[in-house]
Amino acid sequence: MELSEIKTNEDVYEFISDSSIFGNLGLFIGAGSTMAILNEDYDIALPWDKLIEKTSESIGVTFSKLKVKGKSLPEIATLICKEHSRIHKMDYNESIREFKHVIANNTCWYPENGKRNEFAKYFNDINPKWIMTTNYDTVIESVLTGKGYPIRPNDYMVARNGLIPVYHLHGIRTNPDSIIITQEDYVSLFRPNQYRQQKLAQLIKESVTVLIGYNLGDFNVLTAVDWSNNVYVDEIANHPQGIIQFLHTSNPREKPYLSEDKKLIIYEFNNLSILLQSLTKTIKKRDAVHKRLMKELKDINEELISCDDDFVNEFIDNKEHRHELLKQITEDDYYTINGFLGLFTKSMDVLWQRTRPQNAFDAYSQYLTVLMDIITTIEFNKMQPALFESVVFHLDSISNYIGLEIGKSVSAYNTWTRRKSHIPADTYVEIYNFAKSRHYRKVLLLLDMK
Repeated sequence: MELSEIKTNEDVYEFISDSSIFGNLGLFIGAGSTMAILNEDYDIALPWDKLIEKTSESIGVTFSKLKVKGKSLPEIATLICKEHSRIHKMDYNESIREFKHVIANNTCWYPENGKRNEFAKYFNDINPKWIMTTNYDTVIESVLTGKGYPIRPNDYMVARNGLIPVYHLHGIRTNPDSIIITQEDYVSLFRPNQYRQQKLAQLIKESVTVLIGYNLGDFNVLTAVDWSNNVYVDEIANHPQGIIQFLHTSNPREKPYLSEDKKLIIYEFNNLSILLQSLTKTIKKRDAVHKRLMKELKDINEELISCDDDFVNEFIDNKEHRHELLKQITEDDYYTINGFLGLFTKSMDVLWQRTRPQNAFDAYSQYLTVLMDIITTIEFNKMQPALFESVVFHLDSISNYIGLEIGKSVSAYNTWTRRKSHIPADTYVEIYNFAKSRHYRKVLLLLDMK
């Protein structure tokens, strides 16, 4: 599903569900999420502007005097630190450090047990592969106890097996010096080839990114979204990709809608718990279907591995059955290739035995027919390397028996001349190159045969 095809709330849930199942779902979590988790019973968590105001007052600087219209919050934070430095006759950098440490103290937020368990269930069902946050607090890590681990701004974003990395884009309270808050801090984020900026843009491009409690107001996040849409434009996506914004509002629209720039889908809500309940319900339903499909494919693969003589003969002698099976192998190649390789090997052994009797010339044609069905049915980009190698090996094995001369199979020759032109161009070139590298001279003669 493309973003432009999303028309209903259920479409949104299915779009996110498919990414969760595919394994490339990412969450971008802002202060709104922390507030939704913590503030139902008590007003604990603060939005960014209120946090800066509280911290300013905590260090003895009057926030209202410095909150100048038109200035961004990082600029105001810089003014606060300069004023603190002037008042206390301190080094400016030391004032910045104290400001960050007080921010760390003011974000000492922990969800109570009931809320932690509730949201832990939601996040476990959603199953994101990564989480990005501008929050300084560790509420997400608390919710993901035993599963989520924090990554600071200067750390590489490397996912550990079985765990969910929580990348604190603007620093984390447990390491106050890592906090990004002043204008100077933000300037460093936009240095050429800055790791976190490129990584964020690439993650957005490679994932379905769901924004929760975040309004796309941060400059480096906006830049990353712009890069993902306008810099990495030549890449072909073979995975679910797009941005969904869950936007909190007191009077949400009934249906999701495209943003004005058509770069993301906006889904309005007024209760995060209810939203996540609906989302996880769809995820579990679609995941159950996916698991049934995977079990069916596993069963098919095991059936192919353990196939008996009747199954092998059916594959060889029943053209319709063979084509149906090859079609399924094409669609689900990664999940069924091992089983099919087993069936293919057994089939080639049976066909070779059929050519052993004297004057069994039609058996060579049948042998070649099975090979040509595989070559012409399975697209080259779907042809697993092990299968391709085995098919060309067997083509070489039979090629010496194809021809118009006495002792060779005329029927196999007719099969080859009739079907040679149906070999896809990229497959043909690969067979030719592989035959040259393996010195399959008989295959090369076949390919050059007029």
